[in-house]
Amino acid sequence: MAEIHLDKFRSALLLLARAQVARHPCVDLEPSDLVQQTLLEAHRDRQQCTGQTDEERFAWLRKVLRHTLLDAWDKLRADKRAVSRKALEADLTQSFIGLDELLIAPDTSPTDRAMRNEQLARLSEALEQLPPQQQEAVLLKHFAGLTLKEISQRLGCTPAATAGLLFRGRQRLQELLEER
Repeated sequence: MAEIHLDKFRSALLLLARAQVARHPCVDLEPSDLVQQTLLEAHRDRQQCTGQTDEERFAWLRKVLRHTLLDAWDKLRADKRAVSRKALEADLTQSFIGLDELLIAPDTSPTDRAMRNEQLARLSEALEQLPPQQQEAVLLKHFAGLTLKEISQRLGCTPAATAGLLFRGRQRLQELLEER
């Protein structure tokens, strides 16, 4: 697999990494660093990828990202209060399954999956343009599945302020996506 094939998945991988980091507030990781490490490892181990289609390659890259996340969490445990790897791994596996269902429904055509990957890349780029608190609120709500109360606690603001962040974040996302 040539490097050009890896880099075209960067935006989608970034969205997945951001969603995973948002799910685990006890872990302080930078999603863009995780994606960079994932792409480096994937390039190094590209002979292991037997995928012939973009969907198969992306599935392989998601596995590499999952292992990169688990390895990064293991390294953080040395400095911070220990978090059970088994619990994180189970939660990570479950959340990746949910994201996979969003990304690649089994009954869709290759064209539909390619379009979904392009939409995912556009969404990731649009999320990057939101102010940090709006971005975090949207990620926590729509990718981590937290309630308004949980998001409010995480962000340290009132539920009303959090609702406003979500409203403005979703509204701005819609505007950004319509511009493209």
